[in-house]
Amino acid sequence: TSNEIRAPGSLYRSLSTLNNKPARLPLSRDHFENLRGFYSPCSYLRSRSLSSTHLYDPSISSSHASTSESSGAPHDTSNGRINLRPHATPSKASRKNGSANFLKSLDTNQRIIALTTANEILELIVEEINTLSVMNMVTALHRLARHSKREIRPPQELTCHPGFEKLRLKLEAAKDKLSPRLLANMLWAYATLQLTLEPALLYTFDVLFSKKMDGMKPQELVNTMWAYATLRHKPCAILQNQVRRRVLSFPPGSLKPQEIANLLWAFATLSINPGEAALFHLESDATHHKLVDFKPLELSMTLWSLATLKRFPGAEWMDHVTNEIGMQAYKMTPQSVSNSIWACASMKYNPSFKVLNQTAQQMKRTAHQATPQALANTVRGWAVLNYYPKDESIWCEIEKKVCEQMKSSNEQNISNLIWAFAFLGREPSTELLHHLHEGIMDNIESFSLNGLVYSLWGHASLGIRPREDCLEALTESVGRVAESLNEVHLVNVLWAWVLLKYKPDEKVMEKIRERLQMFCESESPLPGVQEQLFQIHLAHVLLELDMELEIPEDILETARSSWINQTQRNVTPSEFVDNVSKILMQMEVAHSVEVLTPSRYFSLDILLDGQKLVLECDGPTHFTRNSFRYLGSTTLRDEFLAAEGFSVVSIPYFDWQNLGSCVDTKIGYLKGRILEASKNLK
Repeated sequence: TSNEIRAPGSLYRSLSTLNNKPARLPLSRDHFENLRGFYSPCSYLRSRSLSSTHLYDPSISSSHASTSESSGAPHDTSNGRINLRPHATPSKASRKNGSANFLKSLDTNQRIIALTTANEILELIVEEINTLSVMNMVTALHRLARHSKREIRPPQELTCHPGFEKLRLKLEAAKDKLSPRLLANMLWAYATLQLTLEPALLYTFDVLFSKKMDGMKPQELVNTMWAYATLRHKPCAILQNQVRRRVLSFPPGSLKPQEIANLLWAFATLSINPGEAALFHLESDATHHKLVDFKPLELSMTLWSLATLKRFPGAEWMDHVTNEIGMQAYKMTPQSVSNSIWACASMKYNPSFKVLNQTAQQMKRTAHQATPQALANTVRGWAVLNYYPKDESIWCEIEKKVCEQMKSSNEQNISNLIWAFAFLGREPSTELLHHLHEGIMDNIESFSLNGLVYSLWGHASLGIRPREDCLEALTESVGRVAESLNEVHLVNVLWAWVLLKYKPDEKVMEKIRERLQMFCESESPLPGVQEQLFQIHLAHVLLELDMELEIPEDILETARSSWINQTQRNVTPSEFVDNVSKILMQMEVAHSVEVLTPSRYFSLDILLDGQKLVLECDGPTHFTRNSFRYLGSTTLRDEFLAAEGFSVVSIPYFDWQNLGSCVDTKIGYLKGRILEASKNLK
């Protein structure tokens, strides 16, 4: 130990034994950086090169990443060795003085490490600031940052202390003398303490790291990039290129799981694409380790980062990682679950149903800890992946937490929830719907264009008319941003108003007409939305919802042809239709299956011969999943058919299933429904 070292000779003898018998001393390469100014130890070691792997200090080598703490490899400069040879032979007096200062620095460092609170460290700084070495100052700063996290106290309490300001000023004045490890520790501490750094100082860090990049170990590089990302400072282009090259130079397996996750997180947070080669190198490093070595947070961070960087690592790689996420789902936080689901949805990769169920169950267990964003992103991810948890208790927990947190939800969370519920066909509970409407009114000024369209489309798709004040507020906001509407936005908004039977005021409609006219006059008018456009036209003609939309005849004819082609493609009878048809044949009721209306605008499931009576066999896609409410599009279909003179009998799939396999029961059911509809038709 340091207390056993009394003279340079004993220091030399102690270190000499390390070549034959590895041992851990409270000495790190940071300690030996101080030897450059202290000649006495160097004169005894100038013929030696010590393996850096034997110089280890747990207090300095702790990881500074955001996920958890882990020890890191100590620093070396050339081929993994530290050269302690002095530049010149010192005098006997200077050797003696250097040895004393060096040992005093070591002793001070151990005292700093032994202190148990941040206040004790600040008191030591105030008393001994003028005698602290560079190594002591970095250690003190690093320990303050760690105590700030450990004591769960606001960093401002520490950074406002006079002792901290003295430490910072003195340390920044000496930053040019710091080794890569000390420099990385310093920047990590600044980031952890949430300091606001001047751009000039951050640029200076860029320059210093650029000079020292070739000597940086993996842990030092990762901690540096993590600090940059936490400080939201994007390093200069030169340093970015050096980081890419340095990552590629690391041997396979040299990065630990935590370091892989944090480095990718830093790249993603700073919007730095390290390039195909570097990303492939990091992905390969991840598979170099056993996936069980990854913690849940590291797995979710890795996926989130790759998705943010718009990188798909391949189906096989994703299979392995998501399966491991499923295995560790029971240990995940709601944020980790949300990040994993969001990442898979962004990559358009569907995990196995088992993995989705495991993560959904964990979200139910931890929903009380989830943030509004985590809940909204999870549900939106399920919608993109077309996954609907069948366990109703999962939805109950999520809806309950969303209601509790609505006051702290932003417009993006609210609109994402409405869109996701509509896409999945789930009707929100009465309480949740009330809170969503309250959230819309509280945040209406900050709604984005997508948020406005999602909210209108979601309500219309579910067949739910919003509260009148919400509907008016959403419509007025659409009018304010009408100039930014693209073709899809415009048609979705018009479609929503049609389903909701709502006509905006003339000021809003005038802006909508101008926007529609502009798209109609473009070289490729309204691509991909012709079917919806014609549906809107039908609503004006058949339902007399006159919004005075002027659609040029040539565009209208193109939309009509597109609609008819789509209708004619969907003429294959479903199994449900076949089953009903067989019962009608046993009843000796003459009928036809999948018949086009005279206008060719609609395909009828079953039309009774000689009558305008239609049987529509409505499967699950026509209803909300939880309340069996007709969706908006199904209601609009029935209104269109009624406008053409047909009487529609809807046969819900759940009613048909409840009849069981008894033919007589089904015959009785159909007779009753047909008789009732015939009376209404007359």
